[in-house]
Parts: sequence; structure tokens; C-alpha cells
Amino acid sequence: MYIPDTIGIERQKFFTREREFNNFTTLTEGDLFQIKSDVTDFVARLKSYYETPYWQSTLYEKVLEFINHQKRNSYYNTFDKKVIFLIFALDPDLLMYKIYLSTGNNDKEYNKKLSVIGINDNKILKYEEMFFNRFLKDKTIIKGVKLNQVSSLMSYSNFIKSFKSITDEKYETLCALAKKWLEENIYDEYNTTISTAVFNIMKQHKLLGLNSLQEQFCFFILLIDHDLEFLKIYEEESRIDNIKIRIKERFSFYHHDLIRIEKLYHERFCPDLEINPWQI
Repeated sequence: MYIPDTIGIERQKFFTREREFNNFTTLTEGDLFQIKSDVTDFVARLKSYYETPYWQSTLYEKVLEFINHQKRNSYYNTFDKKVIFLIFALDPDLLMYKIYLSTGNNDKEYNKKLSVIGINDNKILKYEEMFFNRFLKDKTIIKGVKLNQVSSLMSYSNFIKSFKSITDEKYETLCALAKKWLEENIYDEYNTTISTAVFNIMKQHKLLGLNSLQEQFCFFILLIDHDLEFLKIYEEESRIDNIKIRIKERFSFYHHDLIRIEKLYHERFCPDLEINPWQI
């Protein structure tokens, strides 16, 4: 990323304080309201002086200068408050983070869409993600995610030993929730369905009412493989190579532990569902 020297110097000065970052844990909704109000006043004053074709770069520079030299204002005495001021001034809707989610690992598409914001800074992107996780993930369901995090979800698979903790009543609730989710999340690409499901399950499980890891994996199966095709393919094939090929063709990913988990799911919730075609 190219940054003019004046911005680069102020940026370097600002981010040298990263070691003081406290993960936004001490900040309240009241702090967010105060910072947003201060940012609104600051940007309004600045616009009256700097209406230029390069407004976003000018804004970035002036915001950095402002937050780097807040010696008289004791309120902005922490890196956490200053980085929120920076986000609210440059990208209050977290477009950078939302574009990152919606483009996955496609850097070309990501950089192209960032032209809407007029600035590209991976440091800010990192803090936007942490800001979202701290203040927003339990408020609004995110849709259209292309960032694939299946491996992150499956890293918790070893903790699933059974689904006995899920009552019949809770299972019915999860089934209804899955039906509603699938009706509201219809995408042209199957990978987007999987990626969005995983993001919602991992990052927004409280908003969905998923109260345990067992419920998260149960919901994942209901969304992605309610007919247990993962398990059926495993039972139909005798060679692991063939199993992997067929599952990847169908689901675009393979994880050996999902077969074990689907066996547990089958045993608990749908033991009458025919899985093995060779059974008599």
C-alpha cells in the first residue's frame, strides 16, 4: 500500500502504541456514543476547510495528527479509544471488514471494492474485525460471507463426544431455526452458503441462540448436510480416496472428523434414517 510520507510518519507513530491495546474490554456503549459524537464534530469542521479530490487521504492524515497529539484531552488517553476514533472517522460502517468477508481470499476483488472507501489499510482492517467481535457480532446477522473458515470450526470437532446434551425440544427449535436460515440465505455459490453458515455459527452463535458447541455442530449439519450425505458416501465407498473425491465434489471440502460427528448425530436424532445401502 502506498501512503504519502506525511501520513506514513503519523501512521507509524500511532501504531507504535499497539502494545497498549486492551481489546476494547474497558470501553462501554457510552464511550462509543461519546467518540462517535466527537468524530461527527471533527469531520464536519474538517470538511469546511479541506474539500479536495483526495478527501479520504486528507481525512486520514488529519485524524492521525489529531489523535497522535491529544495531550490536553485526557479522555483520549488510551489506544483503544483512539483506534475507535480512527475507525468512526474513516469507515464507520466497517465497510473494509464487510468487503473482506464478502470477497474471501480474492485479493483482486477485495482491492477493487475498496475503492468505495478510498483507503486500504490492513491495520485498520484488523481493528475493525476486533471492533465487530466486541460490539456488533451479537446484534446483526452477517450475510453473503465468502471467507472460508470451515477448518476453524472443525478444529473444535474433537470436543464433540455425543449430542445427548441436546433435548428433543431444543432439537426441534434448531430444526426450525435452520429452516428459517436457509430461507433467508439463498446464494448462487454453494461455497458462500457454507462460509456464511460457519461465520454465523462461530461468530454469532449467541444471536442464533446456540448455547453450546454441540448445538453449533448440530446446527451446522442441519444447514449443510441434513440428509447426512457425508456419512452415506463414507458407507457406500470402500476406499478413502474415493470417499474424499466424492465428498469434495459434493461439499467442496472434506474433514474426516465430520463423518464421526454425523454418526453421533444419526444415533441421537435420526436412527431410522437409512445410511448403509448394504445393510439388510
